[in-house]
Amino acid sequence: MMDNRLHGSIPPDIGSTLPNLTFFAISENNFTGVIPTSFSNMSKLETLQLQKNNFVGSVPDNLGDIRSLKHLYLGGNNLGNGQTNDLRFINSLVNCTNLEGLLAGDNNLGGVLPNSTANLTANLVRLVLENNKNFGSVPSGIQNLVGLLGLHLGNNLLTGSIPSDIGNLQNLGRLDLGRNIFSGLIPILFR
Repeated sequence: MMDNRLHGSIPPDIGSTLPNLTFFAISENNFTGVIPTSFSNMSKLETLQLQKNNFVGSVPDNLGDIRSLKHLYLGGNNLGNGQTNDLRFINSLVNCTNLEGLLAGDNNLGGVLPNSTANLTANLVRLVLENNKNFGSVPSGIQNLVGLLGLHLGNNLLTGSIPSDIGNLQNLGRLDLGRNIFSGLIPILFR
């Protein structure tokens, strides 16, 4: 159902109605409303693609109950309210040990990146939180995400120094920290 002219909201009981889905993709449409918490009932779901719609509100913090989740694409919506608890859903995603992609850029997500970000699975290949309202520093321990190929945190309100831990991400091919408020020296591992 991707890239159509579909609109309206997702039925709140969709996860109970279709519990055996492994792939759900409705990106690039005109869907509105909130993301139903019932998605957590889809215990076999591997891919949830909701990007480029007009979803609002909080990202459900029970998505981590979908242990099989590999791809969570939420970018290009109006999620969050620029407040401090918008990123709390990341805490539950530590349960998703197969997670490869978390793309939630181009939203209105505010708050400090939770320390649990560094505890996401080593299988994570892409972490995209650019173009939001994240503030504070990059969590220490980010080097635990050894599988990262892309780390996109640009165009936020991040402060402090650039963590030298990022230099330990040997597979990292794309790093965007631009358009933030970082200060200090470039870590020696980047020189």
